[in-house]
Amino acid sequence: MRILLYSVLVICLHGCGKPAQKPTAIEKVTIGQLAPLNHSLIQPIIKTNNFNIEIIQIPKDNAFALDVIRQMFPAGQFEFGSEQAFEKNKFWVGFGDPQLWSKVSQALKQADAEKIETISLLLPDGQYEDVKISELPKKTDMYYFPESGSIELIRLYAGYIALRLKATATAGSRGVCDFQAMPVRPSPSATGITQLYDRQRTGEISFRSLYFETQMTPQTFVLLAPTESINGGSSPADYFFGRGKFIRIYLIICARVID
Repeated sequence: MRILLYSVLVICLHGCGKPAQKPTAIEKVTIGQLAPLNHSLIQPIIKTNNFNIEIIQIPKDNAFALDVIRQMFPAGQFEFGSEQAFEKNKFWVGFGDPQLWSKVSQALKQADAEKIETISLLLPDGQYEDVKISELPKKTDMYYFPESGSIELIRLYAGYIALRLKATATAGSRGVCDFQAMPVRPSPSATGITQLYDRQRTGEISFRSLYFETQMTPQTFVLLAPTESINGGSSPADYFFGRGKFIRIYLIICARVID
């Protein structure tokens, strides 16, 4: 059973018949605001690790701001499926806390960044959730660097690209979770919550060279962004970060860890 709650600040997904949400000025976004104000109102049936995902867009003309932002983050905070292939695929990820976010948010504000969507996730401990990133309306050929580091052409059938997220409370460390993420093309028939690598499903493609993990505590965050401006090609980075005249980045905040 999947538990996926969209924030009340966000208008329904496409097709719900309600007007589109207006982008929110990035200076109004704070780490503290993104944590649920009263967890007792949610009352999940099973204990969960809670996260908020802020989708932020930046005009391509201001993509230089990402160069400045990347320099703010310390290195060595993640384990990768393949760090070299991760970079070749134009993916970058950083880890921070509320103090660092205050600096990052100022840089985003100066780049005319806007928050366009908020997603709240309740992740049962040790189980994953797929967050839809981009539609694949038809069969698509994609250029991708696997763990071997040599570029490959892969064929993706109609469906969507998702970011698969998993959080597991760290044994012996109260308030700490092991956070894992990996882009996937889920199988159209994939349903339910299972272990991250439990079985092969027909039609599913896991981008293992784009896998990353770190440890998180409440109010720490992960920022997922491209290493350079996206120009409308056919790569995982194009489907994750490219949106016409804008670049999208993903702010993932840890709001709660199972006790």
